[in-house]
Amino acid sequence: MKYLVTLIITIGLVFTVWFGIDYRASQKEESVKLQLVEKMAEIERNLGADAVKLIAGMTYTLSGGGISSTATSFTLTSLTLPQNDYEIQDSDLSDTFYITLEPGTRTRQEIISCTTVAQSGSDTTATISGCTRGLSPLTPYTASSTLQFSHAGGTSVIFSDPPQIFNQAAFKDNDEAVTGLWTFNTILPTSSITPTSSAQFTTKTYVDNVALSGAATSSETQAGISELATALEQASSTDLGANRPTVLQAKYATDTPQSGCADGYSATAGAGCTVIARLTGKIRQTWLDLTEAFTWTGTQTFNATTTFSAATSSPVSLRGIKYQWPNTQVASSSVLATDGNGGLSFIASTGLTQYCLASQFGVVQKGNIVGAGLYGNAEISSYSNLNITVASSSPNGSITTMSCTNTVPANAKLVSSANLMYIRNSTGNAYIKFYSASADTDAFPSTASTDQTDTLTTYAGGAADNTIGSITIPAGAFNATAAVDQGDLFTIYIYRDGNDGTDTWNTTFDIVGIQINYN
Repeated sequence: MKYLVTLIITIGLVFTVWFGIDYRASQKEESVKLQLVEKMAEIERNLGADAVKLIAGMTYTLSGGGISSTATSFTLTSLTLPQNDYEIQDSDLSDTFYITLEPGTRTRQEIISCTTVAQSGSDTTATISGCTRGLSPLTPYTASSTLQFSHAGGTSVIFSDPPQIFNQAAFKDNDEAVTGLWTFNTILPTSSITPTSSAQFTTKTYVDNVALSGAATSSETQAGISELATALEQASSTDLGANRPTVLQAKYATDTPQSGCADGYSATAGAGCTVIARLTGKIRQTWLDLTEAFTWTGTQTFNATTTFSAATSSPVSLRGIKYQWPNTQVASSSVLATDGNGGLSFIASTGLTQYCLASQFGVVQKGNIVGAGLYGNAEISSYSNLNITVASSSPNGSITTMSCTNTVPANAKLVSSANLMYIRNSTGNAYIKFYSASADTDAFPSTASTDQTDTLTTYAGGAADNTIGSITIPAGAFNATAAVDQGDLFTIYIYRDGNDGTDTWNTTFDIVGIQINYN
């Protein structure tokens, strides 16, 4: 603000000189010009002016009726340097300057602080304002109403350096908070103290030592210097202690095993390298030693084709038993067998064979209609018109259904094939179809499964030499019932339509039995 006032005053002086305004006596024209030059220089100086500026003035005098004990402004009869009549300006003084009223008076001396000087411009008087009255000469140097007095006109006034001025100075034994900028252009401050906190100044020696070492040693909580680890140190988890922390190097990091990481001690690709995932987020399989043994403790799911090289030298172990698997494929009907020592091989499937003989056949006949087959000597008391017999022959000219039921043997899982054995006692054709049923006996109630997809087919008898012939029962007769296990009931039905003209057997069709093969 003082600099702005000074600039305004200076501009006014310029206009005064240029336009010949004689605001003072004409004999002071040269003095005004001198003031103009000085003020222009002062403006330049004040761009970086100090906040505290003291003056060595004269003893000045209160004008008029003086000042009351509470007034904050007053007028001096004059505020100049008498040596050259220079009027002291606001910019010549500190932002806050100090004045002593009635200096030397034992009972009425008063210290005050003020902020503004305004020369009248029309006479020699000057007004001082922004004053704080009754400042104490003792610490903490604050104002007190008991130290405020009224002062008459003609009272002496001086610009003084009371304790309040010195309270702004930095003294060696005092703790000081410096708010201004201190610039050392010739000699720098010195100290022999080593800094202990981040806010303290440091000595050149301390900085030089830090520069020589690079920085403080790094740790997990503090940034600082560290030592680059060699590839061997990386691979060996080398710990050189808190004062020599080692870090991994990017030049040893790669997503592909390569040579060069371990120069000097290993030429093996990947030795000493730091493993980095590819951009896919996965590591390359080539990082793994696939010749090592792996122990799987969890459930493993393989969704693609999986190859196991289970030779004698590297068998596959299942539940503690080591197996060597065959390396060639054979016929689809073959089974895998062990030699008792873990060696596996494919052999021809002999399966399990079961016979349902003639004595086990059941025939239900009413006139020319024969119904469902039964096992053994069964009776159906609710059908009085049905004749139930155990038989294995289909009379000529009749529609006959014969059946044979067997209990599935142990270790059997699948009906693989079946054959009908009969007496070749005709050279004609038998018009026959087959179907099957199975019942699960593991739990009751149980639902029987049936397969009736086979159709009537002509089977030639061949020679009438009373030997045993064989008819292969179509797989279509038992596809839906082939899956069985131990204890299930499996039934095969033989249906002959002796009334149809296609059937030319012309005699009784006698059955010896049925051969059932299981896997």
